[in-house]
Amino acid sequence: MRTHSRLTARFKQGLRETIAALGLVTLALWLTSPVQGDQKVNEAAAMMREAHDGRATWTNFPGFHAKVRCHVDGTAVEGDLTVTPSGDMECLLDKSEKFSWVERTLDSVIGHRLSDGEAITNVGFADNDTRHPQGRLIKSRDPAEKSLWRAKGDVLTEVHRIGKDSHLVISIVDVWRTAEGKHLPKSFVVTKSKRPGGEIESVREVYNEWKRVGSIDLPTLHRAVTTRADGTRVTHQIEFDNYSIPLAAGR
Repeated sequence: MRTHSRLTARFKQGLRETIAALGLVTLALWLTSPVQGDQKVNEAAAMMREAHDGRATWTNFPGFHAKVRCHVDGTAVEGDLTVTPSGDMECLLDKSEKFSWVERTLDSVIGHRLSDGEAITNVGFADNDTRHPQGRLIKSRDPAEKSLWRAKGDVLTEVHRIGKDSHLVISIVDVWRTAEGKHLPKSFVVTKSKRPGGEIESVREVYNEWKRVGSIDLPTLHRAVTTRADGTRVTHQIEFDNYSIPLAAGR
């Protein structure tokens, strides 16, 4: 299976709303929350900026080539992955419809590291809870924006993407720290539910491992275990090996 992918501007825009945690919040947060003073608005914006700046991203990205081994439960195929400095991606795998998810997964794993958008700072606090273990809940001040975020330190611990018929929650569990102290996603949960009833459609548990190659941190393992509403489960895994990058990246 030959797959080609270019990280689009729309995809990069979505990547600005990264990483996160478990929970469900309704639209009543926008309808009932009080107008906030400048100090609280500035505090919320500062938290979003700190979490945005805490991410590990690939600057001056040289591109790379790697061998990949992709699993669907007990079935595996091997192939080659090439990513150019501009983010163009080519993955060559044996043909199989069972592995159509690989391109989407690589777009996400690699695209998040190439995301170069600005921090979302037109925000305010969504409630008055200052003791939540995952940090403050934050909402956009733009009425058209229906996302929610929760921030603690330099990590977005929760992202809610609320649509007309669905509610997607990305829940951070643990992060991987680089030599520079920036963070990469190590373990997180993605919960998809229906709106307005809240019935769970799927829960996906994701685990990543990383290693330093030259001057950047690259993935070595991505595993996702998805449980569907009917109780069925599927495990997807990608192993990355034999990285090759331009010598300049290691200087």
